[in-house]
Amino acid sequence: PLKRMRETFALPALTGAIFGFIFVFGSIFGNVASYLGIYLKFDEVVLSGLSLLFFAACLFMLAVLEEFILRDCIEKYVAHTFNLKIALVCSSVLFILFKHLQFEITAIEVINLLVLNYILSKTARASTHLASASLLASFWITMHILFGLPFFGQEMPGVFLLRANSEEGVLSLLSGGSRGPQSSIVLTSLLLIYALNLLKT
Repeated sequence: PLKRMRETFALPALTGAIFGFIFVFGSIFGNVASYLGIYLKFDEVVLSGLSLLFFAACLFMLAVLEEFILRDCIEKYVAHTFNLKIALVCSSVLFILFKHLQFEITAIEVINLLVLNYILSKTARASTHLASASLLASFWITMHILFGLPFFGQEMPGVFLLRANSEEGVLSLLSGGSRGPQSSIVLTSLLLIYALNLLKT
């Protein structure tokens, strides 16, 4: 059972974490963003840690619910009724609609969401386990919690504070600016590289 769990969950979780750390450390060393130090938005350290864990757990549960609807319900039904390509189109439209209902999203965010949806769909089908794709998404979102990065323009609680160096021009495109990594062309590049690699499998 332990070996099966590693094979099912380790790669998606590691992929999400790698995405996050490449973005964070690439932004710092590329002078796109600056590390401002340790910062907690709560009064007590213990309470802060518990709050962050609770927040992360809630995000994971939301990711599981979202993946259940998109992969286990929508994609499975549409692929069985029509074909996988139409299923992927349907899940992509719904994935973007879910985010649009929660946040105002920009054109580059739509592109990133389309590529991310393909990656999550491919991950879920490859592992045949719903939580695998959810782990990939959750470990990516964990980066926002750790570094207090904006999430579709919304401020996030954080421990290690990281902020974009510029809200304009090329630096803003690279970091995502006040919108967060979802608006970053660096993320677009990472997602496209990984998606192209998945196409070969």
